[in-house]
Amino acid sequence: MLKRFDRDDLVKLWDLVKERFSTTEPTDDKEKALWVELKRLFEPDNDDTLWKLQRYMHDPLEWRIYDTCGVYHVSSVRGHEIFMLVEKEYPLTRGLMTVMLANKLQADQHSEMANELIRKIFYQVNRPRGGLLGIKASQVSTAGYKSFYCWLKKLLLLKIRRNSLSH
Repeated sequence: MLKRFDRDDLVKLWDLVKERFSTTEPTDDKEKALWVELKRLFEPDNDDTLWKLQRYMHDPLEWRIYDTCGVYHVSSVRGHEIFMLVEKEYPLTRGLMTVMLANKLQADQHSEMANELIRKIFYQVNRPRGGLLGIKASQVSTAGYKSFYCWLKKLLLLKIRRNSLSH
């Protein structure tokens, strides 16, 4: 039976890669790619060029969660990809997070981790200005997994229409 890659495996891989490259620089392209991706995942740097590429990530994009290892992945049709740990904060732009919410999160199965991720992104998008159109936290936490997307898309469309009518 094939074991699924889980969070412990990911942490062990990061520990091995950190240990390996603590004294030497990665030389092979695959080694460099592994080092860069894992470093971005575990030790995000706001000055990394990856975060500047967000402005090129537009709809449609794919947003997927791998709940066995606690990672989510955002990719655009232009080939830009970002891997992130569910529990970490990353320097995502409000625009990218809004596009993520407008696209359905793809998951192998319904999970509380997926619900928490959606709520987390939703709150980050709406943090400074308060709730989107008066939505309360209790309404988000009780919303169903699939109906939440339909509900959110309708609210985002309403907000866009209201903003375009007021200008």
